[in-house]
Amino acid sequence: MNEQLQNFQRLIEVSNNILLVSHKKIDGDGLSSVLIFHEYLKKKGKTSQILSSDPLAEVYNFLPGLDAVKIGGGDSQDVLMTVPFEGEGVPKVETRIANNTLQIMLHAGGVILKKEDIKTEDFLGTYDLIIVFDSGDLEHLGDIYEKNTNIFYDAPVVNIDHHISNVGFGKLNFVDVTAASTTQVLYSLLQDLEGEAFKDFLTEDMATLFLTGLIVDTGSFQHTNTSPKALELAADLIEAGARQQEIIQSIYKTKKLSTLKLWGKVLSRIEEDPVHKIVWSTISKSDLQETGSTIDEAEGVVDDLLTNAPGAEIVLLIKESLDDKIYVSMRATSPSVNILPIAQHFGGGGHSQAAGFSQKGHNFHLFVAKVIEFIEKYQTERLQLSDEMKESIRSDHKQAIEERQEVVEQEVEALEGESMDILAEITAPPHISEPTPEPAPIVEESNTVGAQQLVPEPEPIVEEPTPEPEPAPAVTKKQAAEYAEYYIKQMSTMDPATPEYAKIYQYYEYYNNMTK
Repeated sequence: MNEQLQNFQRLIEVSNNILLVSHKKIDGDGLSSVLIFHEYLKKKGKTSQILSSDPLAEVYNFLPGLDAVKIGGGDSQDVLMTVPFEGEGVPKVETRIANNTLQIMLHAGGVILKKEDIKTEDFLGTYDLIIVFDSGDLEHLGDIYEKNTNIFYDAPVVNIDHHISNVGFGKLNFVDVTAASTTQVLYSLLQDLEGEAFKDFLTEDMATLFLTGLIVDTGSFQHTNTSPKALELAADLIEAGARQQEIIQSIYKTKKLSTLKLWGKVLSRIEEDPVHKIVWSTISKSDLQETGSTIDEAEGVVDDLLTNAPGAEIVLLIKESLDDKIYVSMRATSPSVNILPIAQHFGGGGHSQAAGFSQKGHNFHLFVAKVIEFIEKYQTERLQLSDEMKESIRSDHKQAIEERQEVVEQEVEALEGESMDILAEITAPPHISEPTPEPAPIVEESNTVGAQQLVPEPEPIVEEPTPEPEPAPAVTKKQAAEYAEYYIKQMSTMDPATPEYAKIYQYYEYYNNMTK
C-alpha cells in the first residue's frame, strides 16, 4: 500500500463524522460513488452524511441506498446568523432563553450594525473529513460549497475523480484520467484498501452501483472513453451480480410522457451550422412549463438524439432552468475534437469528448448566440477555415438542400396522385365477393348516415333521351358496418407495409366512420 493510501486509511480511522458530496446536478456516476462509499464507511462503523445541492433525477430511483441522500442542508438543525458592521470595535453578543424562545442581543460596542443586512441560513455543522466525488473543483459542488465554504477549510478534503480538468484541490487526490468513470476509480481504490476482503463487500447492490457509474459515463459503452479496462470491469461486475438490465431499463428505456414532449421540443428546433460542423438545440423555461417537465428530464437527449446528426463534430444542448440558470451539455463526435477548452472558457469542465458548464444572470437567447459564436471561432481556428472555404461549404450545402427538397417534392406529388387514385376507388362501389350484403332497402331519413353520404352511382340505363340518373340510396349504418367488417377481415391477412394494405385501410376507415 503506497503512502497516499495509508494516509487516506488513517484519515478514515480518526474521523467520526464524514461528509460525502458530488457535483451539482449529480449524475449516475457521482451518485453511485457516494452511495458506495457511504456503505463502505457504514461497514467500518463510521458515521457519514451524503448531501446533494439539487434534487435527484427520477431515473435514479432504482439505486439501492438512495434514502441516505439528503438535499441541501440535510438533517442539520444548526443556523448561521451573519451581521455585517462597520467600525473598529467589536460587537458584544448576549443571549436569553425564555418560554422556549432564544433571544440574541447585539451590543454595538462602538460599531455601526447594518440591521437591514442581517441574514440567517442553514449551517451544516462541522465534519472531521470531507470526500468529494466526480467533481473537477470545489465550485462545481454548487450550493453545498457556495453557502458553506468555511467547512471545506476546517476539515481535510479528499478528491476522488476521473476528469482531465481536475485541479487537484484535495489534501489527498485520487484522480485517474484514464478511467471511464469515478466508480471505476473507486473500485480500484477500495480493492487496494481492502485486499481480499473487498470480495465480501462486492454484493449485488454494490456491483449494480459500480456498473451504473460506468454505463452512465460511457453512454452505455458508446463513447470513446470506453476502454478495454472499462469493458473488463463491466464483465466482472455483471459476474458479481450487477443488475445490468435494471440499469438500462430505468435510465434509457423508461420515459415519462412529459419527457417525450420535452424531447419533441428539442427535435423541433435543432439547428445546424455545416460550415463549422456544429449541431445544437435549446430548451427554454417556457418549454419546461408547457410540457410539465423538469430540466433533469433532458438528460440523455444529447447522447440519444443529437450525436446522431450527420456531419457534426460538436453537438450541444443549451437548457434554461425554472430558476433562470443556464446549463450547457456538449459532446464531440470525433476523437480528433477536444471540446474541453470550450467548457473551460465558460467556467466549466469535463472531458475532451464530453463536457459542460453552467451560468446564471444572462438573457437566455443572447447567451445561446454568444456560445455558438465562440464555438464557431474555435472551429474556424481548429479547421483553419478561410472565407473562401466557408463560402464553398455554404454553397455546397445549399445545393444539397435544394436537391433534397426537389426529391421530396417529387415524392409528395407522387403520393398526392396515389391518394387521388385511392379516393376515386373509395367512391366506387366496393367489390365484395363474400359476404354479399343484402340490397339496400329504402331507408327512412332518420336511419341514414348523412343525406350527403351516398353510395356511388351505378351505370345509368341509357334510353333515348337519356334520363337523369336516379340518386343512389344512402348507405345505412348496418350496411356500412358490413362493409367495414369485410375490409378489416381482408386487412388481417395482409402485410401492413404494402400499398395494398394502405388502400384497404382507407376503405375500412371510410365505412367505419359512417357507423358512428
